[in-house]
Amino acid sequence: MRDSGACGLFRGTGDALLRFMLMPGESLPCPGGFPMTDELARRTARLSDHALENRMLSILARQLAEQPGEVLQTLTDLLVANGLAQSAGIGIVMMQQGDDLFRWDALSGGIARLKGVTTPVDKGPCGDVVRQNQLLLLRRADGSAQDGAKGEMMLVPLQIDGVPVGMLWMAHDRAFDQEDARLLTSLSVFASAALRWRHHARDNSVAVDALVARGLQERQRLLLAELQNRVRNILTVVRSVFSRTVEHGGTLEEVGSHFRGRLDALARTQLGMTHSLAGNIDLENLIRDELVSVGIGDGPLVGIEGPDVALDPNQAELLGLAFHELTINALKYGALRVPGASLKISWAVNMEQGGGRRLDLIWQEQGVPAVSVQPHHEGFGRELIEDALPYQLGATTRLDIGSGGIRCSISVPLRSGAAGDKE
Repeated sequence: MRDSGACGLFRGTGDALLRFMLMPGESLPCPGGFPMTDELARRTARLSDHALENRMLSILARQLAEQPGEVLQTLTDLLVANGLAQSAGIGIVMMQQGDDLFRWDALSGGIARLKGVTTPVDKGPCGDVVRQNQLLLLRRADGSAQDGAKGEMMLVPLQIDGVPVGMLWMAHDRAFDQEDARLLTSLSVFASAALRWRHHARDNSVAVDALVARGLQERQRLLLAELQNRVRNILTVVRSVFSRTVEHGGTLEEVGSHFRGRLDALARTQLGMTHSLAGNIDLENLIRDELVSVGIGDGPLVGIEGPDVALDPNQAELLGLAFHELTINALKYGALRVPGASLKISWAVNMEQGGGRRLDLIWQEQGVPAVSVQPHHEGFGRELIEDALPYQLGATTRLDIGSGGIRCSISVPLRSGAAGDKE
């Protein structure tokens, strides 16, 4: 007998035994529920607690670099310890005797002692988050909900190389909002990175002879070193973005909004890195993801054209932030705001005199009239494009703001093999 609308019974460990282990008022690790994700758009998002978020990111980044095997449990513990959730968990998809199961590798809250049990990935909403590969908000079906605003559960997928392999969830008797969705999605990047490390570690533990074993162990060491370096880099970038955002001033609400947008841009870039074994990101995908994040898709007034270019993680992080600043400016003041205006983003890969290759990109807005309200041109975006890109990437940049709109040129040296290789 199965619960209608719930995630199913505990075939892996034994439903009767697990229910016997539960204390009065407790529910199973994934009790299931009724989808209500569309409700998020109608709820007012609370202000972001950037200090708390920065502390959590710092803890996770440090642990991902030093003890990646502990990241999953630390993440769910942080959600509960900081009051963001009353319970939280991470389920990883596995197969046992022909059944797809969630193995609960991290559980926090009242049911933490059930860590390691398995539940089926069946037709309920808990399996939907993996099948649909998108965030879900549920009204819990375990009897804790008194109305639509209580007893809620939020779930996000975890990925390895773009494939959903598990999920991160948190539950509370309060109503979740868009800030919860943003934060949980941002934190899921660290969980996905930990799973990616574990996936490689498991693969590399299998060897057919001593020579192959030594080679695989060296590859694992290099992968871990690369991951540690990448995590340290992104933590440095996050701290720098936070400090520069605060330094450029504005009201608390404005600072929070700017930082949230930039952190989201970084999170999208980090998620994109999980789609490639080398951690590279396709330039066109990076640009389109940023435009889609503000509701801009293909159309006659938006042109995107150029060859395939694979950006390394450092290039992707900084260029992604630059595209974010240009996009937000165009949305507030430029071609994405003015009716009839157009935006063209084009690039080419050209040879340098020394035999190297350079990416030459042009962001060109047209049809934007001169207006009395102008953006703060000496702000974060201009500093990023004119100072940070040349210093960090060896880029040559130019940012012109005229009556027709912004024209930004960026020329960046590419590593060998970057052009025409999406990896």
